[in-house]
Amino acid sequence: MTLSLASNTHSTSLLDGEIVEESELGSMRRVTADNLPILKRLSIKRVLLNPSAMRTPHWHANANELTYCVSGTALVSVLDNGSKFSSFTITAGEMFHVDSGSLHHIENLGGALDKIADMLRTGGSLVVVEYAWDRIDEATAEWALERLPVASLSEKPSWLGRRCQEWVRGGRGGDRARAESYFAEWAGEQGFHSSRRMRDELGSRFVERFFEWVPYLYPELGEDTVEADESAAIEARTINATGFRYVGATTPETERSLAPRSG
Repeated sequence: MTLSLASNTHSTSLLDGEIVEESELGSMRRVTADNLPILKRLSIKRVLLNPSAMRTPHWHANANELTYCVSGTALVSVLDNGSKFSSFTITAGEMFHVDSGSLHHIENLGGALDKIADMLRTGGSLVVVEYAWDRIDEATAEWALERLPVASLSEKPSWLGRRCQEWVRGGRGGDRARAESYFAEWAGEQGFHSSRRMRDELGSRFVERFFEWVPYLYPELGEDTVEADESAAIEARTINATGFRYVGATTPETERSLAPRSG
């Protein structure tokens, strides 16, 4: 016996939903009560974001939003009605909500790593040595500040010197913020990703073979401060490690998960 779903009020398909948006950035399809009567005053949307694309900032005047991530990794930024800003990443299997009236946008973070994953053969390795700005706290910033080299009039301070000096002077507003807040604002202006976001992105494309937190600041400090000094401070838990080393590999399973899907 063959059953037809054409007039079935219990099921429908998002793949065949109404096209709301479609461009080089991705697409959006929608199912409403017209397709599934139980969705009175509700709707369900299927949003596809191409690599590095962004769902432009928007808000919903009369509806809350609940989103489930099917695959990939996305950056979500929300400015709520109380002017409180939040930014976080979600990966496959995770959800988030946005209150009615809150400005928000969603960005697909995966473009560059997708290209690397496509170029690596099965079993190939990716080695990453990266800066973890989000691990700079008050104690770490003070430790670095005390060990900065004295720049001559003909020399420009290093990037770390400029950041620490601006932070201790009180930043652009003149009031000294906590180091965590200052470096987060600076990183946001520069478009830097946090270490958590980088690890999430790597983990969605590669199998982690090795990871460790390592010293990163010492090359920018005075000649009297060497890697061993920073390592000792990290081991004593005086400061945080602000760098990491990562090795990931491709496998047939990761290649299949990244392969384009038809339909």
